[in-house]
Amino acid sequence: MKLSYDQLDLKLDQKKNSDKHKYINNFNDVDLIKNFYFSYTLDITHTLQHYMTRPPNHWISPIIHGFVDQSKISISGRNIFVTLIARRSRHFVDARFLKRGVNDQGYVANDVETEQIVSEMSITSFHRSGLYDNPHYTSYVQHRGSIPLFWSQDVTNMAPKPPISIDFLDPFYAAAALHYDNMFKRYGAPIIVLNLIKLGKGDDDVMELMEGFAEEKLDIPKKYAMMQAVGSSQGGAPKSRYQAYEGWLKTEKLVVNSNHYHNSSDKKDTQRRFKIKE
Repeated sequence: MKLSYDQLDLKLDQKKNSDKHKYINNFNDVDLIKNFYFSYTLDITHTLQHYMTRPPNHWISPIIHGFVDQSKISISGRNIFVTLIARRSRHFVDARFLKRGVNDQGYVANDVETEQIVSEMSITSFHRSGLYDNPHYTSYVQHRGSIPLFWSQDVTNMAPKPPISIDFLDPFYAAAALHYDNMFKRYGAPIIVLNLIKLGKGDDDVMELMEGFAEEKLDIPKKYAMMQAVGSSQGGAPKSRYQAYEGWLKTEKLVVNSNHYHNSSDKKDTQRRFKIKE
């Protein structure tokens, strides 16, 4: 039996409506009360630098899944607000131990962008007469995520620390390259990679993961200086005063090298001082 064009269109419409209702029901099942945030005056899905260096867009109010908090500090009689925004990626998501490593598109598990915004609240608008015209805001962005290798942990194991399994050895680190390429596009260079792996006695599986991570970074030509690998002592032993001071110096160097964002009243000055990437 042959179907007319009208009958085919009707069947396609019915399928579209069925899919539409399925997606609407899936969305309605999401609890939007916990850990979801939006703002009518600011697109909080992007960093402050991205928002303030582009014309305002009021078409939609985007929503994020993550964390938002704010504290007020008084400095010499001036009220300063410190705002913390954590944005969880929508790619390659699941419960912590169910998703580890990277997928073949370069997206890592447990991917969170954290931004600290310091603002003087003597004014109420982000955008004034034009772009780059509001010097009352500064921002510092950090990004965390799972090690961009193909690895996992056995969640059926009842141990407090499930063993790590290297699922696939990629000799060319193609997925890791995609991951860092995306980071360069979003944040510019340099990308400073801080190793937060905790290493204890008998952690041979963790050591294997660390070696793979280090090998992947050593493959980058040093002359480009686009990435900097930094180790971090994450053992269980308490730190000495010298180790704490050494850690403070290392942190200061990282902040200076990566820079923070401050919106100047002059576009060229903002770009020169803080390496804005359009």
